[in-house]
Amino acid sequence: MPVSGRPPELNPPGDSGSGDSATRTEPTRMGVTLLTGATGTLGSALRPRLSAAGHEVRAASRSPPDDGGTAEWVEVDLATGAGLDAALDDVDVVVHAATAPRGDTEAVDVDGTRRLLTAATEEAVENVVYPSIVGIDDIPYSYYEHKLTAERLVADSDVPSTVLRATQFHSFVHDLLGGVARLAAIARDLQRAHPGFPLVGSGYSWLRHLFPQVAAGVVGEGWAGLVGLGRGALAYPGFARDILRNGRMDAGKACITCGKCTTIMRDGGEAGCVVRDAGVYGPIYRRGRRAAEA
Repeated sequence: MPVSGRPPELNPPGDSGSGDSATRTEPTRMGVTLLTGATGTLGSALRPRLSAAGHEVRAASRSPPDDGGTAEWVEVDLATGAGLDAALDDVDVVVHAATAPRGDTEAVDVDGTRRLLTAATEEAVENVVYPSIVGIDDIPYSYYEHKLTAERLVADSDVPSTVLRATQFHSFVHDLLGGVARLAAIARDLQRAHPGFPLVGSGYSWLRHLFPQVAAGVVGEGWAGLVGLGRGALAYPGFARDILRNGRMDAGKACITCGKCTTIMRDGGEAGCVVRDAGVYGPIYRRGRRAAEA
């Protein structure tokens, strides 16, 4: 199974890459390419590029737009399989860009991928291209774990396949830091409205080991009386000591905001860091998950 960390070059239709306009020809029409997740961040970017490269694009989405351009649109729900067989009719290649980072990732990214691969095998699809993310082997977010499981499903399936890993979208990092900034701004407005009230700033675990620098700025500017850590303290109970002794936090001890400590609480267990204290809380987390899914 080919695996790559960089995207293939897509020259404009008929362009040999030499820059000589005299050698350009009309694009060669290829077979039907099914693009799942066609209305998502990645799918929306891929759709026009696939068409420009000569692919006949069949765009799949749970909610196809009323005005979808030149692509053929089909309604598909990978979580249930609805519309999948019809969408794969006469398809040569599948670009599987559908994903649910903020939804039920297991239902879409794992079960949906398995469902897609089974149907693609039955339809004798020539290749399934699965875009994934660099570094998901080392980051224990549930979403990344499900993406990694999907990679393995693709690799082990009977249909020929390609897994292509790309780096994280810049917009994801922007949204993440934007959320922290909004929390800081709310604290600022409240503190200014009630200057005598000792307001505690929160939401800083997302900043990991860079938390002290931002917290110092927030307190120094009077945006909050003090700043605390929630789940970050579960992962790194000695963070305050290290800040006082060393002037910084150890990146290797900081919370990675995977959310598993919250999952333990929701499953009725005693919360702790599954990543940094895996020997104690790993078994608690797994027991809770098995009970919740039973």
